[in-house]
Amino acid sequence: MDNTITKSFDYFLHYYASNETFKIRQLESIYNNDAYAYYYKMLEIIFSKGLWYTELDKLSVDSIYIKSYSIYTCLSKKKYIDITKTALDINLFDKEKLELQYILTNDIIIDIYSRMTRRRSVPVADSNANKVNECENVISTKNKLNDRKKASYEMTAEDHAELYRQMEKIGVNKKMIPMILQLNSYNDIKDAFDLLSYKLSKREVTNAPAYLCAILKK
Repeated sequence: MDNTITKSFDYFLHYYASNETFKIRQLESIYNNDAYAYYYKMLEIIFSKGLWYTELDKLSVDSIYIKSYSIYTCLSKKKYIDITKTALDINLFDKEKLELQYILTNDIIIDIYSRMTRRRSVPVADSNANKVNECENVISTKNKLNDRKKASYEMTAEDHAELYRQMEKIGVNKKMIPMILQLNSYNDIKDAFDLLSYKLSKREVTNAPAYLCAILKK
């Protein structure tokens, strides 16, 4: 199947998340088929945006996101909230990311996103070869950020202060900044900011703090 570069994925690896099967079964044991429909409908919502997360501000019936998601999953708002709370309790979704960054995702979804991004083929006939090269370069840069071994996590006090201000400016949670600075080198963080700037310029990222945190160790 040819999956050309678009803003959304026209398919995703439905059976890839095999190590999440037990958690899905846990959810199904409580909510039956609603649980299965809920989880894979949420994957459809996430990947239809071409992202690795979807926004969720609060687990309340007056949330605009809850209203939208409950309609899409064919669940009442109350049942949607109940299932989501349980999914967070059993770590089917990342509770910390929801509480700190207001997004719904998990490590499997992030990994699927990364794999699907690498699998996307570039059309042979493209009227603008530069755009194709730019997309390839962005994917290559992200892979290098994820794969390369970090020689040192040390940085000067000036570097530390500069990066702290930059992360604070784009809205990274203050509790997470010290951990990010401790686990990542200066060059890795700067490279991540460069990739983020590119994505923002192309309007491919709507949540800058979440995107930056997904690239870096934390």
